[in-house]
Amino acid sequence: MTKRFAPLCTAIALAMSLLYVGCSSKSSTTTPPQTKILLVHAAAGGPDSIDILSYNGSSLATIAYNQPYLTSTGYLDASAGTYLLLVDTAKQLDDDYLTYQQISLSGGNGYSFFVYDSSATVTRTFLVNEDLTAPGADSSNVRFFHLSPDASRVDVAIGNDILYSSQGFYEISSSSLAFKKRLAGSTSITVYEAGTTNVLATLPEVVLKANTSYSIFISGFTITDGGKKPLSVRIIPHTYL
Repeated sequence: MTKRFAPLCTAIALAMSLLYVGCSSKSSTTTPPQTKILLVHAAAGGPDSIDILSYNGSSLATIAYNQPYLTSTGYLDASAGTYLLLVDTAKQLDDDYLTYQQISLSGGNGYSFFVYDSSATVTRTFLVNEDLTAPGADSSNVRFFHLSPDASRVDVAIGNDILYSSQGFYEISSSSLAFKKRLAGSTSITVYEAGTTNVLATLPEVVLKANTSYSIFISGFTITDGGKKPLSVRIIPHTYL
């Protein structure tokens, strides 16, 4: 597989700006507030497993090692601050990163960091600030991300109810980031080609737990020539509270 190269000179420039921030923050004796971040490998066109590294202005650390495709890390502890997150092929000991993103984390919040594809050959990332207000003793919260580069617009059903209609690839907005409340319990998730009964992907047996929020996403390709990973749907629980 051809490696997608993120220009190292740009990453170094961002790292130097972080170094300045890190050095400035060292003059304070106040302990930074804590936060949480969850990392998701949803890049179908990328390697089967990835490493994610974090640079905080003074040190480089691997925060996700050999993370398989379509899985998440669960929430990791982090100090509030500015970081450079670098995505690399798992166990690849070089500086040719797939992509990178500078992020800022605030104390007391939760975040999800998604690695996805904008095409079969380009890896991208995005960061989501979570609203994990408890949905209630008999309810769950769900939201949906369309991360399949070649899939058409989709409808997403939870059980028999269409919860998202005509959702397009990487349509990230305040409305799409907002969780929608559902009754907790056993259900199914079905992704249809928008406006049709053509099923693109399904999870026939899903249990939505009470007082829990979930992210549902699709990744992969509808046309699987050349060994491309097929389109599939996954669900991630958000349970750091």
